[in-house]
Parts: sequence; C-alpha cells; structure tokens
Amino acid sequence: MKATTRTLFGLALTIVLVVAACSVLGLWLLGSVAHSGFSLSINGEPVTMPDFQGWHWAAASAGGLLLTALLVLAVPLVLALALVLAGLGIFLMLAALLLAVGLALLVGLSPLWLVVLVLWWLLRRRTVPADTMHP
Repeated sequence: MKATTRTLFGLALTIVLVVAACSVLGLWLLGSVAHSGFSLSINGEPVTMPDFQGWHWAAASAGGLLLTALLVLAVPLVLALALVLAGLGIFLMLAALLLAVGLALLVGLSPLWLVVLVLWWLLRRRTVPADTMHP
C-alpha cells in the first residue's frame, strides 16, 4: 500500500473509532442522567431516558458504530460525487459557451471568407513538376 493510502485509511479508522467511543459515552451519560437527580424538560414535559441494560448497550453501540461508519464513508463520497458533477457541469457550460461564440464568429465573419480565399489563391506557391528524363 502506498503511504498516502495507508495514512488516509488510518485517519478514517481513527475517526470511526473516536466517534464510536464518543457515541457510546454519550449514550452512557444520557442513561446515567436519568438517575442522577438531574431533570430535563422540553416545553414543560419531562424527558426520561430509557434504562439501558444488557443488550440495549450492545445495540446502542452497534448502532452508533454503524452510523459513524456511514457518516465517515457516505459524506465524503457524496461530497466527491457532487464536486465531480459540478465540475462536469462547468465543463459542459464552458464548451457550450465556446461553441456558441465560435458559431457566432463564423457567421459574423462570413463576408471575409471570400477575401481570405482569394488572397490564399493568389499567394499560394505552385509546385513545379519535377523534371523527368525521357528515354
């Protein structure tokens, strides 16, 4: 593997692991908030966190890891695709613009074609046929 690819792979893996650890820590903190005497309310309604025990922690960790992997992989790919499509759009726009300008110049300068053709005909060098020896 090249050094750049190895570095990018290591960076992506580090990001995935750090975000997964942060999501698990966040879920643990949210679960412990409900038992610490701290009350959270939105629009006057109390918000209670479910009690995470056993497989709930495993499911939350796996979900956080999958979400993190999706974000780490999907967001850069979608961004790269968007940039490629934008570049293609800009390229096609410039090509269409150059074609339109070229055709406008071709039609606009058409009266000069006859003058250019006559000058070319007058100034061209005629090739002299090579001398041939007759037997």
